[in-house]
Amino acid sequence: MTARYALGEAADALLAVRGGLAVLVAEAPGRTAVSAAALWAALAEPQPLTRVLEHLTSAGLADAPEFAIVELDGPAARVVVRGALTVAVERSGAHDELDGAGVATWRESLVPAFDVLRIGSPVGDGLPLEAGVVRARGVELGAPGSVEPNGERNVEHGAVASPDSSPLTAPTLVPLSSETLVQHALAEQLFEATIVRSVTEAELIGDHDGLTVVGASIPGFAERARPAAVEAPAAPAAPRFVVETDQGVVEPLAPAVIVGRSPSASQVASGAVPRLIVIRDNPDISRTHVRIALEGDTVVVTDLHSRNGTSVRLPGKPPQLLRAGEATAVLDGTVVDLGGTTLTVRSR
Repeated sequence: MTARYALGEAADALLAVRGGLAVLVAEAPGRTAVSAAALWAALAEPQPLTRVLEHLTSAGLADAPEFAIVELDGPAARVVVRGALTVAVERSGAHDELDGAGVATWRESLVPAFDVLRIGSPVGDGLPLEAGVVRARGVELGAPGSVEPNGERNVEHGAVASPDSSPLTAPTLVPLSSETLVQHALAEQLFEATIVRSVTEAELIGDHDGLTVVGASIPGFAERARPAAVEAPAAPAAPRFVVETDQGVVEPLAPAVIVGRSPSASQVASGAVPRLIVIRDNPDISRTHVRIALEGDTVVVTDLHSRNGTSVRLPGKPPQLLRAGEATAVLDGTVVDLGGTTLTVRSR
């Protein structure tokens, strides 16, 4: 990925670009400063989107900054937005905007195809950024494979140098050294609670200001970044996540389960028929109470407008009452309380 950005000042947003992800974080007075080094490291780990979300919300949602994250996946892009930041989507002359306004956590959307994604202030001619951390007022991302004005074609690039370990407070020169290439351990944890909505909605190499890291400028980068050809591993035979009731009943999420006194799949629109878990002898549970589903690598819980509501308790967090009809992402080990009956999300 190569992004174009408008150079910012010390008080402007923090922009990090690495691999197929771009993150713009709008820091604010009174909130914990975002660590540039930790953000950069999170982008290098497996499941970088999850790791970035964990870092940005590590001090709790109340202290979390406004941010926008774009993860490229072929011609599509996954967009995660919190707060008033806006992601403008342009494709075939059409224009749309995504933001996190009015949502307590953040909004996640899938953009199936696009020509340009713009975050924050207008970029204009902008400066190119393949990989690095800078201060920026806005950023623009072109679709992979699109041709830029200089004739270069947008492609995705691998991880490069790590920035200084202290939080970035002004445009700062990032050391360029092949010895600073790092690898990070596998991390499988998911992120803080979030509202997930699946929404289907109608890059430049060269010299610049010297305040950013360009992967192609690092000696030996091309050789290091080129992965060795490996045979794709076979898909696992068993589901990754299961739901376990307090009565010991275990059902796999493949891809969803619906729980209630007399659950009905017809009340939930889905491309696959979910498994039904019947909870007897508990009048506080609605006939069709809650849906637990696997969306990609994320488990989401949706209260199906139950009479007495549903709460979730993430590991190490207080219980949270769900809003009816809103899908909320949860972690491995989360307890779902239907009112006297509990379900636990586990990975296998």
